[in-house]
Amino acid sequence: MSSVPYRMFEETPDADGLPIPVKEDPLLDLLADPYPGIYADFCQFIETIALYLEAAGNAWIMPDLPNSRGLPRSLLALGVQHVSPNYETSTGKFVSWSVKIGKVAFNVPGDKLIHLKYTDPSSHNQIMGIGPLQAAMRSIRADIARQVFDEKFFLNGSSPSLKLTFTPPETRPD
Repeated sequence: MSSVPYRMFEETPDADGLPIPVKEDPLLDLLADPYPGIYADFCQFIETIALYLEAAGNAWIMPDLPNSRGLPRSLLALGVQHVSPNYETSTGKFVSWSVKIGKVAFNVPGDKLIHLKYTDPSSHNQIMGIGPLQAAMRSIRADIARQVFDEKFFLNGSSPSLKLTFTPPETRPD
């Protein structure tokens, strides 16, 4: 992912209909060095996001406060060790993110973090994603449970441990 070149183009194409690349822009400067002192460059920033996604199925980008041009001063990649959802206790509705960086903890409104995630089909509210390793573990646990059940079933003479029968009232002897 980090080796894919990123480019920015003018909104209006040239006379031949081709996009016009933007050479200088504050957004390009931000992307070149998303968080000075943390990431070496944009590639390391993207790699960090990709690692968080692969490890746990979730990654967040936290933009810093805007500068005088309205752009964030920096971008920080966060993982599940930093971010967790907050839900309203009465309704269970998602309301904000709880963020912890080092010893500093704070809440962030839901729309102020960029959340990237893989789909979790078993999630009831689809707020959090699931990573490939967790999905594989679910499958492995289900397979182990089936194997344990099969073993017990066959050790029991291939007969169920409980049998329910129903005799319709019209066929019951009086």
